[in-house]
Amino acid sequence: MKVLFLTNLASRYRVDFFNELGKLCELTVWYEYRDASMETEKRDDKWFGLEAENFTQSYGVSFGEYKNFDIVIICGFSTKMQILSILYLSALKIPFYIEADGGVIRDTGLLKRTLKKLLLKNPAGCFTPNGATDDFLRYCGYSGEVFYRYPFTSLKSADILHAPVADSEKTQLKQRLSMKEEKTVLFVGSLIHRKGVDILIRAAAKFDSSAGVYIVGGQPTEELSELCRQLKLSNIHFIDFKEKEVLADYFKASDVFVLPTRTDIWGLVVGEAMSFALPVVTTDMCVAGVELIENGVNGFIFPVDDTAALSDSVNRILRDRDLQESMAAANLRKISAYTIENMAAAHITAFEKIMEEKKRGG
Repeated sequence: MKVLFLTNLASRYRVDFFNELGKLCELTVWYEYRDASMETEKRDDKWFGLEAENFTQSYGVSFGEYKNFDIVIICGFSTKMQILSILYLSALKIPFYIEADGGVIRDTGLLKRTLKKLLLKNPAGCFTPNGATDDFLRYCGYSGEVFYRYPFTSLKSADILHAPVADSEKTQLKQRLSMKEEKTVLFVGSLIHRKGVDILIRAAAKFDSSAGVYIVGGQPTEELSELCRQLKLSNIHFIDFKEKEVLADYFKASDVFVLPTRTDIWGLVVGEAMSFALPVVTTDMCVAGVELIENGVNGFIFPVDDTAALSDSVNRILRDRDLQESMAAANLRKISAYTIENMAAAHITAFEKIMEEKKRGG
């Protein structure tokens, strides 16, 4: 079975997935960009990592080679290469599939809506992680009924803790990381407006007095620094980007994870926090949060920009040890199904179904 993926970048979690999938089929991956500098939304180069071990990779598109694959999957429909590939495959009537890792419905204007409807007119099916993504693709113009489900994740099974971190280990990690406060609230991500770091800072003014807020992802903008000065906050700590191994210690040392995003078409970091048995507080505009977090069970969902709801949710967790422990255990149970191994297996199951349908159709 020869499978082709066209995607934008060789990000770490994507390469992990492709290496796992490549154990199960003859996989080729075409990347549109060589590095993060070509993306609209810039990422630290350290965000990228692994090499191809079980698949063939190249950069750019070889249009004439599309016909050499049994299954063609295009990861999105918004970049230049994605658009050109969809138009080319549609014109030659070569079957292809769209893979979407989430999506937020919003009005993008008549011209973009019309283009999306054109691009989503001919896919043979779509690979999606949840029903909300199905709805997003329908909104964008996909009129088909063929959806293949997979658990979207950046986690290998070995990344998920077997049990919550013991208090003694948390204490040692906090000392090693120079976390002076008794309790720790963690944010991990880019310090851009969309991620809502300013919302977290405003809410922190009402956090439990024993809590420190650790914002991992880079140096603060002048706007964020000024906000901390205005609110006279001494419990906000900005930490530079950290490699995966070091970042794990920050997760293990923390007591609650917050992603106050204004919009995220998924939000992989939510699953990562869950894998470290952290209660998660995020917004109703984080697709992963809405999919994975149940209010009061393994975290809380709050409305975007509602700092009062955010501070109340965090304080409820920090002040209730029993709730914190039950949420930790619930997250480990929930996230155990969201592994790269399961993600690859779900794709293979779908591929086998597609190939069987091809045989019957032929």
